[in-house]
Amino acid sequence: MVKIGIICAFKEEAQHILQEMEIEEEVERLKTRFYKGKFMGREVVFVISGIGKVSSALCTHILIDQFGVELVIFAGIAGGLNPDLIIGDTVIATETFYHDIDWEGQGIEKNTVYSVFRTIFKTDSILIKKLKKGLSDKKLSLPSILKSLRQGKELTITFGRILTGDQVIASKKKVQQLFDKLAGDCVDMESAAVAQTCFLNDIPFLIIRTISDLADEGAMQIIKEILKPVLEVNYQILKEVLFLIDL
Repeated sequence: MVKIGIICAFKEEAQHILQEMEIEEEVERLKTRFYKGKFMGREVVFVISGIGKVSSALCTHILIDQFGVELVIFAGIAGGLNPDLIIGDTVIATETFYHDIDWEGQGIEKNTVYSVFRTIFKTDSILIKKLKKGLSDKKLSLPSILKSLRQGKELTITFGRILTGDQVIASKKKVQQLFDKLAGDCVDMESAAVAQTCFLNDIPFLIIRTISDLADEGAMQIIKEILKPVLEVNYQILKEVLFLIDL
C-alpha cells in the first residue's frame, strides 16, 4: 500500500483523525507539526496546514518531497455554491479551479495559472471512477442536529468542481456569480493549491469537502452552530474513501 498524506486546514477539522490515529512520530517543518503513523491500517503522514493557498501548498510539497507520500487527501469543510447542495452534503473534487486569478487586459484566459498555463487541475480519473462505484449506494449516518436543518433529506455525495481563492465568501451575490460564471459546486481556500502542487509533483490527490454553510451573509454564524456535526459527516466519508482506495 502507498503512503498517504492527509491534510486538514485547521484544528477542528483534524480532531477526529488525531483521536484515532496511531501516532508514531511528530516532526516539525516550517513551524508546522507533521504526524507520522498509522490510520485505518495505512501508513500516513498527517498535517494541519493552516488556512489559505500558500500554507496548504507548502504542506503538500513537504508531504511529497520530505515524507515521500504517494497520494494526498485534503478533507474539511467548504461553502456551498450549487443550489442543489445543502449543509451536510459533500463534494469530492473531480477538478479544482482558482476563482481569484484575473489577467484582465493581458490576453490570457482569466483564471489561468500562468506558470503552467492551466486553469483546471483534475483528479485522477481512475480514483474517481473507483469512488463513484464504491460510494454510489452508501448510506451515511446523519447527525441529529442536522436532521431538522435538512428537513429529512438524506446526505448526498457529489463529484464536481471545487473553486479556491484566498477570500472568505459570505455574499449571496458573489455565490451567484461564482456558480453562474465558473460552475463551482463549492468554494474553499486550499483545494486548488493542493491540486496544483500535486500536479507539479506528478502525485494523485483527492479532495473531500462537506458543505458547512451556503457562503452567504449568515455563513460565519451557521458554521459556529453546526461545525461539529458537519465534520462528523466529513470524517465518515474520509474513512470510506480510505477503505475503498486500494493503492
